[in-house]
Amino acid sequence: MRKHQDYTPREKSIIGKALEFSARHYEDRLHKSGRPFLVHVIDIAENLLDIHADPSVIILALVHDLPHHTEITYADIAETFSAAMAELTRHVQKMGRMRTENESLQQQDLTYMLSSMSLDIRIAIIRLIHRLNDLRNQTVTGPDDLLFLATETIDLYVPLAGRLGMSMIKNELEDLCFKIISPDLHQEIQTQLARTREEDLAYLDHIKASLRQLLQKQKIKATINGRIKSTYSIYRKMMKRKIPLDKVYDKLAIRIVVNSVTQCYQILGIIHTNFTPIQGTFDDYIATPKSNNYQSLHTAIYPGQGIAFKPIEIQIRTEWMNQDAEFGAASHWRYKDQEFLDVDSTEEQKHWIKSLIKLREKFERHAEFVQALKSEVFEENVIIFDHLGKVIYLPAKATAKDYADYVNAPIHREPVVVRVNGRICALSQSLKSGDTIEICPIGKDNDRHLCPPELVHGDIQSGSIKIIRSQRKHSVKTSKGGIHYEER
Repeated sequence: MRKHQDYTPREKSIIGKALEFSARHYEDRLHKSGRPFLVHVIDIAENLLDIHADPSVIILALVHDLPHHTEITYADIAETFSAAMAELTRHVQKMGRMRTENESLQQQDLTYMLSSMSLDIRIAIIRLIHRLNDLRNQTVTGPDDLLFLATETIDLYVPLAGRLGMSMIKNELEDLCFKIISPDLHQEIQTQLARTREEDLAYLDHIKASLRQLLQKQKIKATINGRIKSTYSIYRKMMKRKIPLDKVYDKLAIRIVVNSVTQCYQILGIIHTNFTPIQGTFDDYIATPKSNNYQSLHTAIYPGQGIAFKPIEIQIRTEWMNQDAEFGAASHWRYKDQEFLDVDSTEEQKHWIKSLIKLREKFERHAEFVQALKSEVFEENVIIFDHLGKVIYLPAKATAKDYADYVNAPIHREPVVVRVNGRICALSQSLKSGDTIEICPIGKDNDRHLCPPELVHGDIQSGSIKIIRSQRKHSVKTSKGGIHYEER
C-alpha cells in the first residue's frame, strides 16, 4: 500500500500495524468479487488516501471486514487497536446493502444506516468509499443487482457525499451510476463531447495562458486548472433547462487556487475588468458558504473577440477551500494532538444526519423520503411540515415569516403566535429540515397574556424573502399529494 505524506510517524506506524494484522488474518480468502480479500480492503484504503482521509478511517477500512469473514472478533480489534475502533467496525459491518423485499425492510435499514452515521461521521465516509469501490469493480452479480446498486447510490449515497462536501467522490459516483442506469444516453453525451474535445482543451489552454499573464502582471501566484465538466453534470443541465446537448454552452470550467481570501477578490476584479462577465452568474460562497460549508467565488465570462464563442465558468478559492471542497468531511482532521482512534466526529455533521433521521420518520413511504433528501441537497431547500404532517418545500434559510407568506396566514388581520416544534417563537425564527410549524390565532384576550408581547404577531411588515410563484408550483408538484394551498 502506498504511503502518504500527511501522516505522522506514529500514525504511519499504526496504519502499518493494521495492514500487517489484516494480511495475516485474511490470508488467501476471496471477496465476493473474486479478488483476494486483502486486495479489496487495500483498494478501499488507497481510495481513502486519495481523499486525504484521517488515519483512523484508513485503519477502519483495513480491519472492518475481519469479524465477518475471519476468526477475528470485535474483542480482538478492541485489544489490538481500541474499543472505539471495535465499535466503529461493528456499526460498519451491520450496514450492508439495504434489503429490497419490501418497503418496511428498506425503512428499517435506512433508519439504522442513518443512526449509525450520526454516531460518527467516519462510518459515513467508509460506506461512501465502499460503495465507490463496489461500483468501480461492479462487485454485484447480475444486471438487476447492478441497476439496484446504482439507483440506491444516486438516491442516498450521492446526496450524502454532497452534503458532506466530498465533491470528488460525489462526482465519480454520479458518473458511474449514470453509465449503469442510462447507458445509451451516457454514451451519446460521451460521443458528442469527444467530437469537440480537442477544440475545447485548446480553448481552455488559451484562456489559462491569458489568465496567467494577467496574474503575473499583478505578481499573484496561483494554480490554474481547466476541465470539461462531467457527463452527469452536463446531463443535469440538459434536464434542468430542458435543452439538447448542443445547446449546453457552459460545459467548460477553470479553477484558480491562491493563498489568501484577499487574492480571491483581487482576481475576481481582474477577470471582470479584462473579460465580459455574464450577468447573473456571480456567486460569493466565501461570504455566504453553502450548507455543506463549501466556499468559493463563482463567475462566468465570455472570453472576448477573436476567440470561440463559448462561455466559461471560473471558480476562485484558497488552497484550504479547495481541499475542503474536494474531500469535505474526510479531510477534517480536528484531533492531531488527541488519541485519534477514540475521537468522535464533528457535532455539525452529526446534527445534520440526526435531522435526516427525524425527517425520515415524518414520511410513510421510503420513496417520499428519498425525494425529500434529493430536494434538500440538490435544490438547497428545507423540507418542513405543517401541524397536520403535510410536506412543504421552502428555500434554504427560510424563516417562519416565509412560511406564513407561503400559506397566506392571517398575520396582518388578527393576532397569532407561531409554534415551531411545539415552542412559541418569533417570525424571524430560521427553519431547518424536519421542523413542524403551526400558526395559531389567539381567540381569547387572556390567551394573549400567556405569551411575551414580542411573540404575538398582528400587523407584521412583509418579510424580506418572497416565495415566488414558480417555487410554490414546484412545492405543490414535488410534494406528490402533500400540502396544497390556493394562491390568493
